[in-house]
Amino acid sequence: HCNNHPFIQSIPEHRRAQLLEEVEIQTFTLGQSIFREMSEPDAMFLILEGTVSFGKSREDLSWQVVSRSVEGAFFGDVGVFSGDSRALGAKADSDCVIARLPEALVSKIIEDAAPMRKILESTISHLSSTTSYISRHYLLFAWSPPLIVSSIVPTLG
Repeated sequence: HCNNHPFIQSIPEHRRAQLLEEVEIQTFTLGQSIFREMSEPDAMFLILEGTVSFGKSREDLSWQVVSRSVEGAFFGDVGVFSGDSRALGAKADSDCVIARLPEALVSKIIEDAAPMRKILESTISHLSSTTSYISRHYLLFAWSPPLIVSSIVPTLG
């Protein structure tokens, strides 16, 4: 059922079958780590079933949720594009089925869209610096941010 995911549907049909051969389907149970913060960005992920939360581990070892994504969404793309270590960790917020697209596969998918890649790289660079700022200044303390990161960005002053 990976073929029905909106991201896969956005790939031209004549390229889809070959690319799908390289996709890895993984299952995760509630609370299981998909990747840890500060890990290397070696893949992008598609949520085929379930919900994923993104957050940081705090000093008291609790999990500070920053946002959530549901079936049909994808994540991990920022790290793959920027090459920066993952600013947030990802955990299964329910039992999940995830499609893992290795970094080399993501590069193949976007190789024909050089101008769009330049735009994305610029946007991701900005988002990366914003996430880094928020992580350093807010998430290390006993502060509970709203679940949508963009809702706290305008208040940074």
